[in-house]
Amino acid sequence: MENLVGKITASLAEKESIIPDELVARINSNIKPPSPVSADDVYVRAMYILSDQINSFGGCFPSDEHHRLTELLIDSPVLIGHRKDSLPIARNFHAEKVVRDDSNWVKVFFYWLKSADKAEDLRNNIDGGIYKECSISFIFGFPECSICGSDIRQCRHRPFEKYEVGDGEEREAHFNYRQILKVLETSLVYRGSVQDTSITDELYFFKSETGESDEGEPERCEPVFKRLWDLGCLDVQKSYFVAPAYEALRIRLEKSGIGLKPYSYQGNELTCKRVTGYLESIDLPAGSYALDCRLIGLRGKERQSVSELGKFLKGEKSTVRRIEIKVADVLGCESKPMTGRPGRVRRNLLEDLFQANKTVLIPTDEVLGAELVGAVQKKASRYGAEIFDADAPDRYLFTHRRVIPLKVAGKRQEREGFTYSLTAAHGTSLMTVSSPVVSKEDWLPGDVIELEVCAAHRVEGAIELVYPEVVDYYGDSSEPDEIGLLLKQRPEQDSSSRYEVFNFEDNSILLTVGSGDDRKSFLIRRFSDELLEKGRRFLADIADSRTVQPGQPGGMGTVSNVVCVDGALLYVFSGFFKGEFRIRPALINGVSRRLFYRVNSDHIVGDTG
Repeated sequence: MENLVGKITASLAEKESIIPDELVARINSNIKPPSPVSADDVYVRAMYILSDQINSFGGCFPSDEHHRLTELLIDSPVLIGHRKDSLPIARNFHAEKVVRDDSNWVKVFFYWLKSADKAEDLRNNIDGGIYKECSISFIFGFPECSICGSDIRQCRHRPFEKYEVGDGEEREAHFNYRQILKVLETSLVYRGSVQDTSITDELYFFKSETGESDEGEPERCEPVFKRLWDLGCLDVQKSYFVAPAYEALRIRLEKSGIGLKPYSYQGNELTCKRVTGYLESIDLPAGSYALDCRLIGLRGKERQSVSELGKFLKGEKSTVRRIEIKVADVLGCESKPMTGRPGRVRRNLLEDLFQANKTVLIPTDEVLGAELVGAVQKKASRYGAEIFDADAPDRYLFTHRRVIPLKVAGKRQEREGFTYSLTAAHGTSLMTVSSPVVSKEDWLPGDVIELEVCAAHRVEGAIELVYPEVVDYYGDSSEPDEIGLLLKQRPEQDSSSRYEVFNFEDNSILLTVGSGDDRKSFLIRRFSDELLEKGRRFLADIADSRTVQPGQPGGMGTVSNVVCVDGALLYVFSGFFKGEFRIRPALINGVSRRLFYRVNSDHIVGDTG
């Protein structure tokens, strides 16, 4: 789809300012000027640049897009009248979500140097109310119709015209800015299109009702799940509720006298037409309560991945054709919070609430801990099972595969994509992941991804992953589960850093890396040292070393580094093999195989340490 360039405006106001140290630190960390600035060097002002109200063009930035905009606004220039034939007069260095006059806003902070030419004139004109309006120039890909959820350029609805939406109700059409790709710049202009915006010199971060700074972050959904790969971690003397786990987004539904609203686990309201339209079609009990739900993307009866669901909700091309919501738990009822209550208390309340209609509930059984294995085999989906402690508020997610959720902390561009630094939720804090992950996908800091690994170790205060491979992408719509139960202490002599080679009479070799649960084995066909040195690529099939006879010992050595790039394993070997080697997926004659070969230095991924 052809990208669109949109421009909207916002108004400005005036006052005097004292620049907090936190803002100066943000300038130096986000903009990174060659010479760090101090509060004495700069002027700073903040603009309420956009809201979730409909502007004069019929467009709207829905609140669930505001987080993305706070990231895209950082380091964008401030111009005059969108004129790109002159240099910027200031630069945006920080943005945050705030609530103002019962609307959701994005507040952006910008600065300029006191020593710059006409710096005093700019300050005087802003503070004196002469420069009162501004505009944002941005690129987006999908104008979502507020009536039908389609591309408004192709549907029959037109902005500001009223249409009947059912039961005689009329609604005025507008379009939502979706697939926002980039903020080009912000400008001071002569007239804006958004009402009630302003500029301020009250340079504080957003304060919650308690007075604590949370930078505009909404209330998050609790409690967090704890990940499990081994049911033996749970107490056999306890009782548990067992339910199937789905590839789904966890959302919170809040029902009250004024209607039904969906929220992400971060507390952001989901204003996507495809979600709100679906909610209008389901029958929920009367009353005021909050529910913990699973938003599932389907193609026919087949559940799709969370990444495909995310594309569908944004109006992008996706395998998802429809959505469905299933209720997993109750989080509150009649303003009474239930998140800290035992599982049985919450379950009883949930069943009482839905006694007349249990079709939307996820089917759940109560069992003793000693019966967990059988119950999970009976209830688990292809993904796994959700397990609720009947006598405590703890909740667990057991997965058949060794998948682990991590949050993107930063990235560095490489020749073959991006090298990502990651963090994991451990207890009440985040732990650094020492193993780099490389992918061609372009993710943002704060996004959550799910990896499949052979093992996860705790090593010197960090987490080390063995053979990580990306399996799904959650974006910024999820929080990573707690992974403390997945970690094991790495042994002093780490066998995963060694490999062995065995020879067969048909010139094939068996390459094994690691041992025990961490072992990977590959049967490499028609192998030749001479052809390997000349750049030949050999077929390499995954082998079960427990059933394949190892053959004659051919050599061994150590592995100094392992990187996974979109399913391809990059090894750095010493010993029998010396240098960098890759084992990557390949489609040969319609069959999925793998290739083993030496990597030329020109193609090696940059420093991943």
